[in-house]
Amino acid sequence: MINILLIEDDETQVKSMKDIAEAYEISNGCKIQIDSIDNDSMIGNKLFENKYDCIVVDINWGDKNPEGGRKLIDKIINKKRIPLIVYAGNLSYVEDIEEQIGFKKFARTTPFNNVIDEIIRIKKLKIFDLIGYDGSLDQKITKIFWDDLDNTIKLIEDIPEYDDSEALVRMLTTRIVNKLNITEGGKQKYFEFYISPSVSDEVHNGDIYSINGENYLVILPECQILHHHDKPIAVVHIDYEKAKDKILDVLKAPEARRHKAFNENFSLEKSPSEHFLPPYRDNGVGVIEFGNVSSFSREKFLKENKIASINPNYMKNIQSRFSQYYARQGQPDIDIDHLISSLNNKQESSNK
Repeated sequence: MINILLIEDDETQVKSMKDIAEAYEISNGCKIQIDSIDNDSMIGNKLFENKYDCIVVDINWGDKNPEGGRKLIDKIINKKRIPLIVYAGNLSYVEDIEEQIGFKKFARTTPFNNVIDEIIRIKKLKIFDLIGYDGSLDQKITKIFWDDLDNTIKLIEDIPEYDDSEALVRMLTTRIVNKLNITEGGKQKYFEFYISPSVSDEVHNGDIYSINGENYLVILPECQILHHHDKPIAVVHIDYEKAKDKILDVLKAPEARRHKAFNENFSLEKSPSEHFLPPYRDNGVGVIEFGNVSSFSREKFLKENKIASINPNYMKNIQSRFSQYYARQGQPDIDIDHLISSLNNKQESSNK
């Protein structure tokens, strides 16, 4: 079922779009429900009572004033989390708003079928079912409000800085994340590995940068949280070709052995100096080369060179393996007898 909220006051246009939707249903075997309204005062009630996959809005509606349509669009963008499509004869009033996954613009010369295609494409992503208006995230927050907030408030009353709004948001989102923890036996998906775009312009542990055409992972000792601003930044190289060759070996194996082949190619025992990285956008799979450590001046770490950040939950494991790799050799095998004899001779000489 595709649910569309149509904001259009031209009854002829409304009927035409609903007729096209009915024909689309027959041709494509899907169900489309279009609710139409002719003024923005009804939007709040509609969104409260129903869950829509998209809002389709005309610029000229109500008093035929494009500014009224633009104000409504701004209100939706600033106040709601629901995909929005502007379907109008004149798009100049929204030319300053860039299209993105949740905001599209179609001229009236475009068949309404194409608009429906786009709405279905957005719905298939399922991302708005999670973070959209009245999505799973909203439901989690609502549950925290009613079930956990009392205990949370009692807890933070003991903290003098409890009026720090950013600290409170961090604390509350931590509760949400805890509620979303993987259940026993569950598995994490590879796309959870990255945070992109990165939430910070600063250089942090776990950031991936492109420097001189190569990708590097910022990595710190486990006891250190932030880089000192007056020191070079330590990084390890990410090799994509080596990982590509290993993946090809995995895919050449019989299907029943591929899981085992993957573990053999990327296990700690087989490759203690490497750590597997899942694919990200244009980059395929990669391996972090713990043995290929470099340092660059801070000037190299430009905002536009930051590709992504690794989820801190995964970065802990990478950091642990990095430390384990460098601790693997222990102390050199020194000739203790020779060392003691030499130190004793020096001591006797100094006494004389």
